[in-house]
Amino acid sequence: MTEKRSLSGGILVLILGIMMCLAFSGRAYAWHSPVGRPASSTYVKNTDKRQVIIYVGDSRVMYMTCGPKKSSRRANFAFAYINGGNVTSINKNGSLTPYVTKLINKYRMRNPVIVFNFGLNGNGNVKKNAKRVIRIYRWWMKQYPDLRFVVESVNPTRLTKGSYSDKKVVKLNKRLRAAFEPEGIWMDNYTVMLNQKIIKKSGYGFKDNYHYKWKTSKKMLRIVRNWVEENVK
Repeated sequence: MTEKRSLSGGILVLILGIMMCLAFSGRAYAWHSPVGRPASSTYVKNTDKRQVIIYVGDSRVMYMTCGPKKSSRRANFAFAYINGGNVTSINKNGSLTPYVTKLINKYRMRNPVIVFNFGLNGNGNVKKNAKRVIRIYRWWMKQYPDLRFVVESVNPTRLTKGSYSDKKVVKLNKRLRAAFEPEGIWMDNYTVMLNQKIIKKSGYGFKDNYHYKWKTSKKMLRIVRNWVEENVK
């Protein structure tokens, strides 16, 4: 999930993603995007009257599309993601921005809720990263004052050192929470995932040091939908 990778490293990540998808008993799966390439997937049906949730983020969101194609857990979710990208990918001229805009326009008549989940990439300097995350999220909220936005916490990693360390994640979440909780749009899944033992620092629920298994992602999608339906009016 580093922001800059060699070509060989990017190819390796893509191959691993494809292998992971194929490991699921031979059914159909969403495609994984190469490092740095924006993409989107939608599981919204006109006949399903449940809240439409547009989920925007990095490779953790990408992995939510890697599972049984007909999984009911993704019903009425639309995903926009960039493998290895930080929050600048959705700034005014960001590479992922057109994908998010397209999904918003497509489902705007259904009053979608947009959930943002960036922050893990580019978190070497927590203070600087927090400022740009807050600035860019608020830019989106200003562009669409009629829509509802939710800021999800950056969720746990297993690392103890480096820019992806869990310690830095906690520090980033503290700043994001201070900015968005007073507005009632802060979703603290970091705490929920640990308290409900959906993941454990020993490795349970993790695919690697900072990505989650499909089983974990399914549980996260349930939590997100429940939170949105209970808290977003």
